[in-house]
Amino acid sequence: MSASDSVGSSVRNNVSSKLSRLGAARFAQLRDAVYFNAGEVPGFLFSADEKLYAPNSKKKGVNIEAVEIPGDPKEWFTSMMTVWDKEFTRKLDYEEYPSVLVLRRRGDVKNYRVGLIHDDGVKHLADCEGEAVWDTETDELLGSLVYVRDLGPYEEVLYREHQQKLGSHEMICQSVPHMMWTANAAGNVDFFSDAWYDFTGLTPETSLGSAWEAAIHPEDKDNLWEVFNENRASADAGLLATESRYRRHDGVYRWMSVRVKPVKRDSGQVLKWYGTLTDIEEIVDMRTEAEEQTKHMTNVLAQSSISMFRISTSLHFQSFKSTPLVVPGQTTESMIDTFENNDVFQGLAKFDKRGMPNFEARVRAILAGKIEVATTEDEYCGIVIRTRLMPDIGDVAGSRTVTGVLACAFDITDLHQKAQLESENARLAVEERTAKEHNRLKSQFLAHMSHEIRTPIAGVIGMGDLLTQTTLDSNQKELVDCIHISANNLLGIVNDILDFSKVEAGQMQFETIPFNLPSVIQEKGRLLGHTAEKKMLNFSCNTDEVPNDLNLMGDPSKTGQVISNLVTNAIKFTSKGTIEIKLTLKDGYALVVVQDTGVGMDKATLARLFEPFRQGDSSTARLYGGTGLGLVISQNFAKRMGGSLDLESEPGVGTKALFTIPLNYANTAALQRKASIPADKERKEDNGAIHILIVEDNAINQKIAIGSVRKLGYQVTAVWNGKEALEYLLKSEKIDIIMMDCQMPVMDGYQATNAIRNDTKYVRFKDVPIIAFTASTIKGDREKCEEAGMDDYLSKPYPAKVLQEKLFKWSRAQGRE
Repeated sequence: MSASDSVGSSVRNNVSSKLSRLGAARFAQLRDAVYFNAGEVPGFLFSADEKLYAPNSKKKGVNIEAVEIPGDPKEWFTSMMTVWDKEFTRKLDYEEYPSVLVLRRRGDVKNYRVGLIHDDGVKHLADCEGEAVWDTETDELLGSLVYVRDLGPYEEVLYREHQQKLGSHEMICQSVPHMMWTANAAGNVDFFSDAWYDFTGLTPETSLGSAWEAAIHPEDKDNLWEVFNENRASADAGLLATESRYRRHDGVYRWMSVRVKPVKRDSGQVLKWYGTLTDIEEIVDMRTEAEEQTKHMTNVLAQSSISMFRISTSLHFQSFKSTPLVVPGQTTESMIDTFENNDVFQGLAKFDKRGMPNFEARVRAILAGKIEVATTEDEYCGIVIRTRLMPDIGDVAGSRTVTGVLACAFDITDLHQKAQLESENARLAVEERTAKEHNRLKSQFLAHMSHEIRTPIAGVIGMGDLLTQTTLDSNQKELVDCIHISANNLLGIVNDILDFSKVEAGQMQFETIPFNLPSVIQEKGRLLGHTAEKKMLNFSCNTDEVPNDLNLMGDPSKTGQVISNLVTNAIKFTSKGTIEIKLTLKDGYALVVVQDTGVGMDKATLARLFEPFRQGDSSTARLYGGTGLGLVISQNFAKRMGGSLDLESEPGVGTKALFTIPLNYANTAALQRKASIPADKERKEDNGAIHILIVEDNAINQKIAIGSVRKLGYQVTAVWNGKEALEYLLKSEKIDIIMMDCQMPVMDGYQATNAIRNDTKYVRFKDVPIIAFTASTIKGDREKCEEAGMDDYLSKPYPAKVLQEKLFKWSRAQGRE
C-alpha cells in the first residue's frame, strides 16, 4: 500500500467516524463536520438535494474543510473534465456518476472504475468508492460521500496491469507439464513455454509469430488453420479443440491434443488467444488398435446371422457393427439409424408399440445388479427374437461396477410353426372384428329400441295429457291417472336401461347451470307426496333448515332424478308409517336425507344393491317391480356431480338414504332472469301471431304435438315428412318455428334441415329456428342434429312445461316477446 493510500484510508476512516456521530443533525451541518484529503485521494460530498461540496482548492494537506460548489454540479464536473467508461468507449451519463449512483441506489458503490479526460486531453483511469450518508436518528438519506483515486494515464495503467498478468501467466505456464502458448488477436504467437522448446528443439526466433507452423505435419496444417479460422470468425468464439501431429526434435511426429480459448473484452472483441498442446500419442495408438480389432470382429460378425450390441446404463444402444436383425418392412440402414446411440426401448416401441417386455425386464434387472445372465424370447414385429444377456463389468473408482449390458440376439422365427402364428393372428383379427361388430349392433339396437318403445309411450302420455284437458267425471279422471302412472312407470324402466347403457359406456353428459336446490326438492316432494298419501303414508318434505335462496351450480335434472329414485324406493318398500325428506348443510355439502319406516334390509342385502340388475332378493321384482338399476344410476350421478350416495338400513326398522351435493354457490342473477319469464296467460296472449310447422310421420304423435302447441296459443300447420315440409315452405309466406322429427319415411329430418339451411330455394327460411324432437336418446343424437343445422333438441315424450319453454325461447329469438 502506498503512502497516499494510507493517508486516504486514514482520512476515510476519520470521516466515517465523524459521520456516524452526526445523530439527528441535518446535512447542512455535515460540511462543518467532514474533512477531506486534498492530496492524492480527493473526496466529494453530494447532498440529497444535489448540492456539491469539494475540498478547498486553496489549501493543501489533510483535514481540509469542505467548500460548497455554487451552481449546477453537472456543469461543474463537465467544466473540469469529461467522465467515460473504463475503456473510453462512451461518455457516462450524469446518472452514472458515482456520487449520483449512491443516491439513486441508496447504497454504497465499490470498485467503480471510470475514465477521465482533463482539460489537457490526457486520458486517466480512476477508481471510485462511495458510501451513503444517513441521519442515524431519522434514517433519512442525507447524501453521498465519494473518494476518487487517480490511477494514472490510461495507456500506462493498461501496460502496468498487462505486465503483471503476463508475469503471473508465465510463471503458471512454466510450472505445468503441457506446452503452453499465447497469441495476439490475429493469431501470431508471442509466447511459448519452455516445454515447447524442449519438445521441438526450436528457438524463439524459429517459433514466434508464424514460424512455429514448420513443426506441424504437412497433412494436418490445412485442417488446423481451417478449424482456427472458423472459430475466430464466430461472434461467440469459445473453446477450440482438435488433434494434430507435431515434429519432435528428433524428427518424429507425435499426436497432440490442441486446445485454444480466446480472452475477450466485454464487447466481445478478442484480445488474446491462450492455447495448450498435450501429447496423446499413446492414446491415439490404443484407439487405432481398438479400431483395428473392431474392424476384424465386424468382418467376422458380418458373415453371421448374429447381432451383437451393448446397452449402456443410460439405456443407449451401441452396436458392434454386426449385421442387425431387420424386422419386416425395414432395411439395415433404417434399423441402424433408429437404434444407434439412442434409447433402445424407445427404438423398439417405434416399430412395435408392445416393445420386447421380456428383454426389457431382464436388461433392467442386470443393470440393477439383480441377476447376472439371462436368455429371453420375445415376439417382435412378427418375428421371434432370442437374446443372450450378460453384464459388462468395469472399474469405477476402484470398484467393479456394472457399466452396461452385453447382448447377442438372433432370429428364431423358423423354430415356430408359421401356420400356428398365422392362425393365431387370424383368430385375433376375427375376434377384434367381432367385438367391433357387437358394439355396433348393440348401439344400433339401443337406438332402435329407444325410438320404437318411446314413440308409443309418448303417444299414451301425450294423449293422456290432452284427455285431462277435457271435461271428465271423477271416475274418468281416475282412469286417466292410471294410464299416466302406468305409462310413466314403463317410461321410467326404459329410461333406466338407456341411462345405465350411457353410464356403462361413459357417455352420460352433465349440465352445470344455476338452480335452486330447495325448489327442486319441494317440487319432487309435491309430485311424489300424492303417491305416498294414496298408500296412507305420513309424508313430509322439510327444507326449513337451509335458506330459501340456496342457489347452486350443477345439474338440476340429474339431482332431481336421484331424489325421485330415493323417494320412489321409499314409497315402494313402505306399507305403513312415515317417509321424510330433509335438507341440511354439513361440512361444505348439502345433505339430502330420505328416511322411511319400511321393510329395511340386512347388511348382505344392502351390499348388493349397488350392483347392476341386482335387487334385495328374487322376490323383490315380483312384489315391487323395477329393474334393479335405479340405485346404480343414482350413485353414479352423485359421484359424477362431486357428491356421494350411501344407504343405512335395518330389517323391520327402515332405510335411510344420504345424498350429498357440493355447495358450489351460483350467481343469483341468472336465476332471477329465469324467474322473470312471463306467466302462461301472458305468453298465450302473445303467441297468436307465431306460426309453427310440425313435421311428424306418426299420426298419434302428430296429433299430440298439434294439440299441445295450439293449447299454448300458436298457429299450427302439420305435414308428414321432410319432403312435404320443403314443398310447404315453397308456397308458404311465413313460418316462424319448425318442429322437426328426425326419423321419417320418404325424407328424414336431417335431410330436410340440410336443404333448408343450404338450398337457395329455401333462402327465406334459412335462419328459421328448427327444433328436433325425437324418441331416440342415444348419445350422439343431439350432436347429429346440431351438425345437420338444427337449433334445439326435444326428447319424446316431453312434458308440456318443457315444450312451452322451448317455444317461448325461440319465439324470443325471432324478436317477439
